[in-house]
Amino acid sequence: MRSDRAVTLRAEDFINSSSTTAMSSVPVQFLIHVVNPPVCTEQPEIIGIPTDQSCISVQVGIKFTTQIIAINHCSNESVTISDIATLSFPGVAKSNLVKYNSTVYYKNLTYTAIVPDLGVQVICAMAYDRLILLMFYFIEYIRLFLLL
Repeated sequence: MRSDRAVTLRAEDFINSSSTTAMSSVPVQFLIHVVNPPVCTEQPEIIGIPTDQSCISVQVGIKFTTQIIAINHCSNESVTISDIATLSFPGVAKSNLVKYNSTVYYKNLTYTAIVPDLGVQVICAMAYDRLILLMFYFIEYIRLFLLL
């Protein structure tokens, strides 16, 4: 059951705890999107080459390639990984999501360092299911130490 519900509140402030007259009153309105509980509570596993929280030296001008892999631990066939979202610095090229088999999905990332990128760079990733439910939370950090 998916549905939207409208909620209206009024925020008021009073001069003290015994006052019954509001000094100000502000209406607040928002929508709540209600969804069914997930059919699977097993979170996926994000692995990468290199591994999570690792540090890698990347030389300027040399192409660096890695994979971010998501493993779906749900036995329910209706739950599939629909994307591995990444947050990365400019210049990182990402492939489309590839389905390796019924439980393993991956994206290839490539990057060629340039001199202005010298320093630490971070790549984060999150896998989510085809219904875009926020049941899949995992972050992959890859720190790149760029060398001349």
